Amino acid sequence: MTSFGKNLDTLYRRLGNGGLIFLLFAVPLFVHVMLSLRMSLPSLPEEFAPASLPVEIMYSPFYFLIDNPVVRYRSMLIMNGVFAALIPLLTYKITLSLGVEKAWQRTLCAVIAGAGTAVLTYTKFITTETLSVFFPFLFFWLFIRTSDVKNLFLRFLLSLIAGALSALAPVADSRLWVLVAAFILTVLYSRFILRVKTISFIAFFSSFAVLTAFHVYTNGFILWGVGDAAPYVERLYHFAVSTWGIGVLGIILCVSAFRRADSPPALKAFAFFALVYNAAAIGQGLSHIDSASPLLVLFAFCYVFIHGLEFNRLLITAITLGIIFAVNYSRALISEVSAVFCLIALLFVLVSCAVRYRSHIITFCMSIAMLYFSINSAFVFLPEEARRAEARNAETVIISEFVFNSADAPPTYIINNANLAPLLRFLNNNTVIKTAGSFDELPEDCFVIFRNETGELIFEPRGERAIAFAISQEE
Repeated sequence: MTSFGKNLDTLYRRLGNGGLIFLLFAVPLFVHVMLSLRMSLPSLPEEFAPASLPVEIMYSPFYFLIDNPVVRYRSMLIMNGVFAALIPLLTYKITLSLGVEKAWQRTLCAVIAGAGTAVLTYTKFITTETLSVFFPFLFFWLFIRTSDVKNLFLRFLLSLIAGALSALAPVADSRLWVLVAAFILTVLYSRFILRVKTISFIAFFSSFAVLTAFHVYTNGFILWGVGDAAPYVERLYHFAVSTWGIGVLGIILCVSAFRRADSPPALKAFAFFALVYNAAAIGQGLSHIDSASPLLVLFAFCYVFIHGLEFNRLLITAITLGIIFAVNYSRALISEVSAVFCLIALLFVLVSCAVRYRSHIITFCMSIAMLYFSINSAFVFLPEEARRAEARNAETVIISEFVFNSADAPPTYIINNANLAPLLRFLNNNTVIKTAGSFDELPEDCFVIFRNETGELIFEPRGERAIAFAISQEE
C-alpha cells in the first residue's frame, strides 16, 4: 500500500465510518453553497419555468415560504446542494457493498464519480437535471441495500420506497422513464440471471403500479420521448469526450465483468444497470448522457480496484474510441479529442511497462483526468456563466423595480424582446407581463417596455388609466 493509502486508512480509523460519511456530505455541501451564492438570478432558459411557477415538485414549498425571488432562487440552489452532497455519500456506500475494500479507494470513488462533472454542473441550476443526476445513485443504493438486508420487513419497506420513487421519477422529468426501465430490467436480471434475491417483487411492483396509475389518472399519460436515430453517434461521441474516454472504458469493462466468473453478483448487476441506463440515455439527449455517465465512470474505478486492468481491454477501448471519433469528427473538439487519445496512450504505456502498482498508476491517471474536467466545470465554467448572466440581467433588474407588483395594475407589455419576459416574470410574480411585436399590437391601457434609438430600456405607461395608476402609486 502506498503511503497516501496508509494515511487515508489511518484517517479513516480515527474518524470512524460515521465521521468519514459526515465529511463526504459536509464538504461537497459547503463547496456547492459557496458556488451557488454567486448565482442570484436564473441564467438558463429552462430555469425560468421552475423559477416563476411552483410546477416542480421539489421546489414547491419555497413559493409558500419565501416571497423574495432572489432569496427563493438561492434557496432552491441550496436544496440542489443537499441532493448533490448526498451523492458522494451514496457512492461511498455503493462501493463498500460492491467489494471495494480499502477506505482510500472508496473515498476516491466518492470524490471522482460522486462529486464529478455532472454533479458540479447540473446541480447549479434549478432544472430537472438535478434529480436526473441524483436518482440513479439513489436507485442503485436501494438495490444494493435490499440485497444486503436480512430483515424481511425492512426489505419489504425498502422495496416499497423503490417502487414509489420509480413512479415519482417520470413525474419530475418524463425522460427518466429510461432510468426506471433500466432499474426494472436490473431487478429482473439479478433475480432470473444472477439468481440473487434483492427487491421484493410484491412490494416494488405494487407501489409502482398504484402511484403510476394515480399519476396517469390525475395528470394524463406520461410520454416517453425517444430521440432521433440520426444524432445517436454524435451523442455517443459527446459521451466519450465528456468522460475523457473513461466512460467508454467503463462500457468495455462492463462486458468484461459479465464474462468473468470471479466478478461478484453485485458488480455484474451494477454493470448491467450502468450499461442499460447509459445506452437508453444516449438516445434521449446530451444532458442525460452527462447525468448517466458518472455511473460508468464509477464502475470503471470499481472494476480497476477489484480486478485490475489488462492491456487487451485497453486496446479494445482505444479502437472503440477511434471508431467513434472517425465517424463523427469535429474540429471544435480537437483539444478534447487529443486529450482523450493522450490519456489512452499513456495508459497503454503504463500497463505494458509497469510491474508493481499497476492499478495505482492507472487509477492516478484516470483520477487526474476526471478531476481536471470536474474542477474546470465547477470553478471556471460556472463562475464565468454566473458573471455573464449577471451582466445580462443587470439592466433587467433595474427595469423590474419600475414594474408595478399589483394584481389591479394594467398589464405590462415588452416590445420585440421575448427573452426579457421570463426574467421579468420571475422578478415580478404578481404582474401580468406579455410580449408584442410592435406598438400597434398594444391595448389602449398598459405599461410598455422597449428599447429606444440608443438601445436603452424604457418603461412607460400608455393610455389614461395606466398614467393615472402610475401617478396614484407615486403618491
